[in-house]
Amino acid sequence: MPEHVTDEQLIAWQVLADRASGDPWDTVLSSDGVCVSADDGRDGIAGHLLVDDARFIAVSRTAVPALIAAVREARAERDAAVTREKRSLLIARNAVRDARAERDRARRARDVLTAAQQAPIRRADKAIAERDALARRIEAVRGMVAHFEAEFHDGQECPGCMCEQIRDALDGEEEP
Repeated sequence: MPEHVTDEQLIAWQVLADRASGDPWDTVLSSDGVCVSADDGRDGIAGHLLVDDARFIAVSRTAVPALIAAVREARAERDAAVTREKRSLLIARNAVRDARAERDRARRARDVLTAAQQAPIRRADKAIAERDALARRIEAVRGMVAHFEAEFHDGQECPGCMCEQIRDALDGEEEP
């Protein structure tokens, strides 16, 4: 498993890439052997190399900045997803809290009402119980989607995947 890349490492690598000669680089066969040169005509970036080492160095000139950008973009997407999930969880918790408070108020009121007056309260209790159950099911689906993404996506998009559509549908809830 690869080592975790820190933000400090990304910054250090970006500084090195920014300070290097302009890109792209290429391998050149010279009288001294294989060397790496910049496309701006300057020779001498690296010389006396094995062919595969020279190719690696030349490709790294453009690959490193691209990889740094990809890591930063992936981290930004991850952070945005975490923020959305926290917001959704807060909304669901508030809905559950409000439903329980409403249920408790209804129960207290029911205790002082006549039997004929209690029928609407019983219907309200049933609706509140259904809403509580729905909130629990929503949280369970969120957990399953998050688990599926973590287990099977490994940070990559998968064509035809329903995870994002499910998450968007769940996020479409209105705040209480």
